[in-house]
Amino acid sequence: HKVVRASQPLFLYMVLFGCCISTTTIIFFGQSDEGDYDKADDVNCMMQPFFYSLGFVFSFAALFAKVTRIVKIFGNKNLRRITITWLDMIKPIFVLLIIDL
Repeated sequence: HKVVRASQPLFLYMVLFGCCISTTTIIFFGQSDEGDYDKADDVNCMMQPFFYSLGFVFSFAALFAKVTRIVKIFGNKNLRRITITWLDMIKPIFVLLIIDL
């Protein structure tokens, strides 16, 4: 469908994946705390911000890449035809993911 193609499905899937990763943080919040602190509790505490930030970065980076693409297209003062490849759009996503990790 023309609308789905124009909305860049790869980035929509990345936003969906990021939201799913962020939602898995609920699993780590739901772990019971029996009062005895062991390594499993430490791992749960460390995984909460890790999964949430990873999911947020996936969602935000995909939206950022879409906005960057729009800026490149509409910011073209000479009105020349420009080509924006997938690699051009994936670069900022990888940069944001590397900064997050």
